[in-house]
Amino acid sequence: FRNASIADDVVLWRMAPGPGGFVGIGGPIEPDDLDEGADPLTLRPYRSGDGVSWEAGEPLGSVEAPLLGLSAWDGGYAASGVWDGTPAVFLSPDGVAWERRDLPVDGTADPGVEPAGIAVADGTVVVTGFDGASDGPPLVWLVPVGGAPVAVEADGFPAGSRLSQVIAGPAGFVAAAAPSGEGTSPPPIWVSADGSAWNPVLDPFEGDTTVTGLL
Repeated sequence: FRNASIADDVVLWRMAPGPGGFVGIGGPIEPDDLDEGADPLTLRPYRSGDGVSWEAGEPLGSVEAPLLGLSAWDGGYAASGVWDGTPAVFLSPDGVAWERRDLPVDGTADPGVEPAGIAVADGTVVVTGFDGASDGPPLVWLVPVGGAPVAVEADGFPAGSRLSQVIAGPAGFVAAAAPSGEGTSPPPIWVSADGSAWNPVLDPFEGDTTVTGLL
């Protein structure tokens, strides 16, 4: 292994390989920056063709907590999160230049809204998340690469479900659901052909199971 040309205080919270090389989202972070009540973190993209030499892009914005999503496909990169207090997606063809698109949220954007899951297939970005201050259904958005974000009705999910992970594959999208607190656990795996209509995979595991990651 060789040392990478990146500052010692930079933390990359998410990384993904894509058409422009390796891309990470992060920034200089000290341990007390993560304490409750700390100032928001200013994060930016970092790109590398070999994992050793890195270049930093312009800041994307500030976040209260680094609960982010990052995905890549053959057309570029997509990142999700709550940026400057607003749920948003950033799209980039090369990992250096990024375009922001705010996600529609009913009413006033609640600070508990977290769009943490993101995946891309067939020119459409699917973003999944939840409202930590609500026991309502999870949150799902469709973001056409060339169009405006649209919120998807997620009433098919049990109330209180959280969707923090989603991946794309040949047959569409797979999302992992978890309960927001005490109560009945939702089916842990849900599938969708296009991100708009979701169906549970009934009893894929024995007993109550929480899926914490998808690959």
